Amino acid sequence: KMGISTPVFGGLKYMNSSELLEFGEMTLRNWWDTNENLREMYADRETFVQDTLGVLRNNFDLTKTTDWRDLAYRTGLSKDVAMSIRGGGDKMQYYFSYNYYDEKGTQVGYDLTRHLFKARMDFDITEFLSFGVNMNGTFQKSVSPYTGLVTMESIHPWISPYNEDGTLKYNMEAWSDMVMSAEALVNPLRDNAYNDLTELRNNLFGSFSGILKPFSWLTLSSTNTFTLINTNANEYLDSRTYSGNHSSNNVSNGTLKVDDGRSWSFLTSNILRLQHRFGEHSLGGLLGQEWYERHSRTSHVEMYDQLIAGERNVGGFAKQGRKNDAGVVPTGTEGDAGSFSVFSEINYNYSGKYMASVPTVRLILEKIGQVVRDRASLRQSPFCHRDRPVGIRMSAEPSHSRVQSHTDNSGSVPITSNGQYIFAGCRS
Repeated sequence: KMGISTPVFGGLKYMNSSELLEFGEMTLRNWWDTNENLREMYADRETFVQDTLGVLRNNFDLTKTTDWRDLAYRTGLSKDVAMSIRGGGDKMQYYFSYNYYDEKGTQVGYDLTRHLFKARMDFDITEFLSFGVNMNGTFQKSVSPYTGLVTMESIHPWISPYNEDGTLKYNMEAWSDMVMSAEALVNPLRDNAYNDLTELRNNLFGSFSGILKPFSWLTLSSTNTFTLINTNANEYLDSRTYSGNHSSNNVSNGTLKVDDGRSWSFLTSNILRLQHRFGEHSLGGLLGQEWYERHSRTSHVEMYDQLIAGERNVGGFAKQGRKNDAGVVPTGTEGDAGSFSVFSEINYNYSGKYMASVPTVRLILEKIGQVVRDRASLRQSPFCHRDRPVGIRMSAEPSHSRVQSHTDNSGSVPITSNGQYIFAGCRS
């Protein structure tokens, strides 16, 4: 499937250089008419108008117009390709699907690519044994241009991004408040050819489940799931561009910011169910166990002083942090959590009218921890870190109610919000 999209501006058109200049002259004349101080300074309106716009006329060719909207937007194209396979027989069924999506946005420089897949297989091994496997994933990459605070549509039409020979200017002269600006203007056409923000997001989910039913009154089921999430944001300003060399970067010779996040979790749930009928009596129950754990890690690093133009990784830069802020250093966090529980239930039914049930009892063991890589430790070694206490909680209760622990940096035993002590210690 193919798609075409065009930008819609609701009939709004921008002025060309002559129209904008004419509008500016009209505004200045009205200002002179209503301002007594201006009339005292200038003998007539035209002298005031010509004097005020003199810098503009002397530095720009006002007969030429740059259509910045035309340079900023384009016809968007999208491609969506999907396929699926399904089949099987009495003992096995399978399904697989794949989707590829690619989009070139209507704004120049905005691109998106995404891959999705799903796979599932179900097996009926015997009359009393079956299991299934399920997996799906998403892999996405998006790219957006980086031009700082400059947007193409905010640039005056008499400013051209091109030199006389047709090549792109390194930067552009700017006119503001009736005078030439001391700071040059970023040329977005040139900078966008090198600089961008690239974001990656990958999600992967998988599960395995099985059911064993050796007797009509006994069933054992197991469900196991795994989730993986990775994210990465790479903001890159090339040393060959004005943004990467000057614009608010104190001649940083290229900069790089990388934010990375990774997390994975695992859950297993195993349940033994019993259900037996004799006459009008029905007796049932279950015994279950669950284990859950999650691990996460984040990191943030900034670099400057590029060694090799075009290299947008940490190894392509000489210095870490920011040139104009010595306090910026790489940071990161690690966290993990886990819980183990055992639960049971017994119920009785007579003739479908009278029922009795023993309340669920859970034995819960929890672990909550966090590792913080701080500024001081990272200055010593990228492998050093300071640990915060890892809390472990055990309880038996009718229902599961998670309590977050309060930790401090001293390594002391923390206390939960309900006043119970948690056995805690720092990891080595």
